Amino acid sequence: MRSIQIICLLLVIGLAAATVPLTVSASPAAAPQAQTNLLSNGDFEAGFQTNGVANSWGGWWIPTSDCTRRIPIYRQITTSMDARRVQAGTNAQQLLGAPQSAGDSGGTFLGGLLQQVRTGITAGKTYRFTVWASAWFSTGDNATVSENTGSTNIQIGIANGIVDAASITTRTPLQNIKDKYVQLSVDIVANTNSLTVGTFANPDSCAKHTEVFFDSASLIEVGGSTAPTTAPGQQPTQTLPLAPTNFPTPTPNSEGKIVYTVQVGDSIIHLCEVVGRGTEPACIDDIVKWNGLSSPRAISPGQQLIIAQSAGGAPPPTVAPTETPAVQLTADPNAQPTADPNTQPTTDPNAPTPDPNALPTAAQLQTTAGGAAAICVTLYNDANGNGLLDQSEGLVTGGNFSLLDIGNSNTVATYTTTGITEPHCFENLPAGNYRINSAVPENYKATTRTDWDLTLAAGSTANIEFGAQSTGETAASDGGDGNSGATSAVLIRTLLAAAGVVLLLIAAGVAGFLVLTRRR
Repeated sequence: MRSIQIICLLLVIGLAAATVPLTVSASPAAAPQAQTNLLSNGDFEAGFQTNGVANSWGGWWIPTSDCTRRIPIYRQITTSMDARRVQAGTNAQQLLGAPQSAGDSGGTFLGGLLQQVRTGITAGKTYRFTVWASAWFSTGDNATVSENTGSTNIQIGIANGIVDAASITTRTPLQNIKDKYVQLSVDIVANTNSLTVGTFANPDSCAKHTEVFFDSASLIEVGGSTAPTTAPGQQPTQTLPLAPTNFPTPTPNSEGKIVYTVQVGDSIIHLCEVVGRGTEPACIDDIVKWNGLSSPRAISPGQQLIIAQSAGGAPPPTVAPTETPAVQLTADPNAQPTADPNTQPTTDPNAPTPDPNALPTAAQLQTTAGGAAAICVTLYNDANGNGLLDQSEGLVTGGNFSLLDIGNSNTVATYTTTGITEPHCFENLPAGNYRINSAVPENYKATTRTDWDLTLAAGSTANIEFGAQSTGETAASDGGDGNSGATSAVLIRTLLAAAGVVLLLIAAGVAGFLVLTRRR
């Protein structure tokens, strides 16, 4: 009887060991890929401009002469300054209407952020713009609570094409958000290959502390729709696989004028961007004046417009980067501001204003000596998948980068990461429009955008970081090529299976021996 028990035990152990590879080696279901955020610096972690506006974003405001609509002060707020003001990560965008003198009781503002998205948009698809917003709106100094104030009137919006803030009419309802972060979201069906998103804040009374915060913004595709019907007489907008972020400036004609033929989907703002004046409100007035337009909206496809004049033509316009077009707002708090084309812009020489040279990507430009420029790239091991290069995270081996000159669609250079020598810099580049494409190694997935478009100025360096996370098929902590951990696991399972087979053979042999000896 004891012999039979031993045989049974050996059989059970052998079967268990032999089946180990079948139960352990099954790969877990791949996690769903995160939707691509089409915004640049949507998490506000890729730096801020000298005027306090986050990189890749523009600030807008509509001022008046009293305390109700001052020009907001734009600042970077960090967790080390006040963790309550950051929704995620370490940075957020702050707007505030601070007292301007010792006896000033404070003020408010009508303003916000703006970003124009030219890549990744497909006409007929539905897109969702999402932002987290918070505010401290108070007459008192207790930073944990807003006291004795009305509504903060916060909302967000989205529009087709490249437009200004006043032209964004698809918006969320006004929200009275105070002392906590609230997520706002708005959808639109794209009818062009570009979108403009914006945030809006208009606290309704003058207070000592008027501070609004925005963080964790995203623009993602959420579904399809019927492709928009092309209007009679219009040509459908063609999607180019290598559309530049900014268009090169056209060459002036013999009269020193730059004449542009209006395309489908163009706006006055876009025409200003063509000549590098996209953040100058004075540019809109110049184009209207030079072409005798009745309003900035009085343009149509096929129309030829003067969009710039050199010294050979009329005197060039005076750059006034702090000018902001005034608008009229009705008494209804839910009404949208409407641009008044006949109102002259108001100028404050000390006001902060969006940097006209800000990149349309998360790359941060730094001035360097000489005329040659450079683009430096890094592929880091984003172990926690947050899309940020944290201090404890290292580099990834075997990633590939290619640098494309958008102007002529030629590949300038390629590079494969070593995991040691990065960041790698593509140097001695002329100024121009470039695209960086990245490809992560096998068994990794990208945690950031895999390509960036940027306009490179002469004598500048752009630093761009790309993230990649192990998919779990290899060990992330092996310290080398990522394969040793997986190889060890396979070896262990193989040895266990072999041991199981041996035990089964031993059990079978013992059983056979006992049967033969009993027969004798």
